[in-house]
Amino acid sequence: MSCSEQQFTKIRKMKKNNLFNLILLISFAYFISSCGNTNSSNNDKSEQDIVGNEIELGEEMVEEIDTVDYKASVDMGTEVSNINDETVSQLRKKITITKSSSPSVLILGDSHLMGQFGENLHKNIHSLNIFDIMSISIGGAGSATYIYPLKNSCCGYSIRESLKDEEIIDRVRRVEQCNYKSDEIVGKEYDGRLSNFVKEIMPEVVVIALGNNFNNSHQNLIDIIHGENPNSEIIWIGPMKRENLDKRIRAIDRVVKDNSLFFVRSDDVIGSDTLTTAHFFGSEAKRWADAVFERMRPVLESYENELQGSTIQL
Repeated sequence: MSCSEQQFTKIRKMKKNNLFNLILLISFAYFISSCGNTNSSNNDKSEQDIVGNEIELGEEMVEEIDTVDYKASVDMGTEVSNINDETVSQLRKKITITKSSSPSVLILGDSHLMGQFGENLHKNIHSLNIFDIMSISIGGAGSATYIYPLKNSCCGYSIRESLKDEEIIDRVRRVEQCNYKSDEIVGKEYDGRLSNFVKEIMPEVVVIALGNNFNNSHQNLIDIIHGENPNSEIIWIGPMKRENLDKRIRAIDRVVKDNSLFFVRSDDVIGSDTLTTAHFFGSEAKRWADAVFERMRPVLESYENELQGSTIQL
């Protein structure tokens, strides 16, 4: 090989190396911006910019998510109602709810609770100004998720809380949150154990919004709650209308009857027989949350009557 040919080969190798290094640099920068910081591009994403295909159900617009793709997804920023204005992977604040003079509500759920449905439901309960409220939502969760140490092993999680008399300006406070799979413990102050949450908070009411995912251990979940606080009243919010609904309802109905729980149906409010899974945004998420709130309102308001009765006695 001539000197000029050798030089040309050397230059070509240098260009290839430089191109490879540039690709690595761009990939690393993208990874950091996606996982480390919440930037304006994440905030500006459309609510419909997530894995899946848009489908139209009458006047409703929802996202139909392929189960495999959804569980593999690491960017749940748009799924969680575009709420990211902080470095969510580093959002860690002191949980302030303890057993106080105010009655409390503990809400357990999956990615629907993590999104706009959960935000609206929390705000609705808070509007009664009766309870301190904590809601724990874990993407991909079923009742079995909550009987083991709580982990973010699918696609994100969030812990919200609000105190009685607290003013919610825009959105409910998050004390822990991550919008992608991290395998970290959920509820670090409580070692990720539901029993510790219940023992610390001693909630008068536990709202369970589970059943959309086939990951069931319904009775064991009830046993953990009542094992720490036998007096907790449990409200179970059923899944939306979707494929295999009858199987999901039968499993919930059995534990509802065996434990005298209060069952709130969702399948007559939202969803479709053809859905495998879906997530709702905007007015549809609010309509769902408003409907189930009105159905459970009598149970929740009964605690206000009890408090007023106690005050009169004093």
